[in-house]
Amino acid sequence: YTPIPLGGVAGKFYNVRKDNTVSYRGNFYSLPLGSYEGPGTKVLLSIVYQFPYKRILYNNLCVL
Repeated sequence: YTPIPLGGVAGKFYNVRKDNTVSYRGNFYSLPLGSYEGPGTKVLLSIVYQFPYKRILYNNLCVL
């Protein structure tokens, strides 16, 4: 089954590095070029499990 979040934001915010990557649980995941928009750039990561794979979804956010 897939849990449905009740209000609020599903996921967690992570800092985007200058090389357009994000660190998640000790691994680095690449984001599209241009994702880094300067200091304070964050993405919202949501983990979606689709058997037999795990997908990481992101929403690009810029925090000024």
